[in-house]
Amino acid sequence: MPSLRKNRDEKYDSLKKEAGVIGVFADLIKVPESCKGLENYLLSRVLLVRSMEEALSLEKKYHHSLRIVTLEGELLQAGGSISGGAYKNNSSLMGRKKEMEELKEGIEKGKGILQQYS
Repeated sequence: MPSLRKNRDEKYDSLKKEAGVIGVFADLIKVPESCKGLENYLLSRVLLVRSMEEALSLEKKYHHSLRIVTLEGELLQAGGSISGGAYKNNSSLMGRKKEMEELKEGIEKGKGILQQYS
């Protein structure tokens, strides 16, 4: 496959030392000899990190210029969009944010009811 990008983005290799980074996807997979080079072309610019919190921290630090996947399957695209993931409980960052919003709404409703009886 001579037309595939052979040079890796050194920025991603240097990010392996950051907190929560497991590695660059191209280094974490095995491909058949007939497909060598394809992993670099497709995955040398994708980081695998442990959690959404660590992914968001990296995104902020590097000004939303990275493509990151978490162990839960959330994908953070360069530019800041987030998609995917498997939320088994509310321990994820997005689940906790939703729960906080619901609690705030409940507090406001409760205040309204209290004012009616005051």
